[in-house]
Amino acid sequence: MIFFTVFYERFVEDKIRQFVDLCSVSNISVLLFSNRCFGYYIHGRSVHGHADTNMEEMNLNLKREARTGPSRLLDSSANPFEQSTKAYHTMNMFLGSFIDHAHREMDYIVKDKLFMERVIGMEFMEAFVKSLFYNDNSNSFSDVLYYGNEATLLIFDTLFFCIVDTGTQDFVLAAVLTYVQQKVSVLYIDITLYN
Repeated sequence: MIFFTVFYERFVEDKIRQFVDLCSVSNISVLLFSNRCFGYYIHGRSVHGHADTNMEEMNLNLKREARTGPSRLLDSSANPFEQSTKAYHTMNMFLGSFIDHAHREMDYIVKDKLFMERVIGMEFMEAFVKSLFYNDNSNSFSDVLYYGNEATLLIFDTLFFCIVDTGTQDFVLAAVLTYVQQKVSVLYIDITLYN
């Protein structure tokens, strides 16, 4: 971990910074919520103004390519994919207008953290009138991702393995249950994130 943190990510490649650069080049903004009223926003606006295509254009292109198939794919009222595409487009337009300060009643301020806020890792100001966006030069949004939290996950898996091994006196059962626990955790996270 010391090698990757001190040497590899600094001088060879930094996956988190590459992810931010990819978002910027491909014109994709990312909004990650770690709590109900706290999250991270990666501003992926490209200097070119747009990427190759959006969801609606991709859906129209897929419809044009469809030669055969059920007629309900072309009916917009019965197609849940098209409805979710329209909902995505509406939400995308709202978030884009919010970021562009188009809604005066829901405006926000972008500022740098104070020295003590950076040291302690928490914000002192409450957002009463306007929302607060802080510049994040340390890529702290990676705290809500699996990437960068390998040590915490390893400690949890090791502790789970040791508790099961101590309780059952069977290291094979402990290994199998640790594997099952990992798979159930990933499945639970996938279900909660995508539903």
